[in-house]
Amino acid sequence: MRNIVCLILFILLLLLSSCLQFKRESVLHHPSFILERSILCSEIEFKDDWAQPLQEKKTFLKGEDQRVYSFLGFKDVQGEHVLVWKWYDPSQKIYRTTDKIKIGKEGQYFDKYIAWDNLLLFEEKENGKWRVVIFLDDCLLDAREFEIQEDQSNPLSSSRDFQSLSGLDEISPAQAVQTGNGLDRSSVAPRYS
Repeated sequence: MRNIVCLILFILLLLLSSCLQFKRESVLHHPSFILERSILCSEIEFKDDWAQPLQEKKTFLKGEDQRVYSFLGFKDVQGEHVLVWKWYDPSQKIYRTTDKIKIGKEGQYFDKYIAWDNLLLFEEKENGKWRVVIFLDDCLLDAREFEIQEDQSNPLSSSRDFQSLSGLDEISPAQAVQTGNGLDRSSVAPRYS
């Protein structure tokens, strides 16, 4: 009798085990950063070793606006990452690609981190719809479209003196990575926890 009970239990165990399937848990890799914001703006205010974007917009006027900034705000940045901005003109040709800009630092954590790149607006910049595409670690992070137009209200806009543009040297060389003709720049700034 004892053998029969053991045999029945063994058969039930075999039947039950053949009906059971064990799912392999997929391990989700959490990103080592959170993108809080990605905006286009015409100014950046520098205050207390930090920067804030001002005048968020999608249409930039030559003669009124001096730059088009692509501003990124991250939080919970862990480790080192690489950013690249690609700027496309209205004919969708690459106007400029930044060098690889490192943010973060291997083995470190940052509560907040900001980065930006910009295009200087001058009369020779083509009017129309432009696009900036941002990559982080060789993966698409964001893409933004904007428009550059003539400032119809400013009759002197075509004779601007570009050597007198304010803010060209507001970014210290230690923070700025020179790209292109030296007038378009990328910058990053960490905020430690």
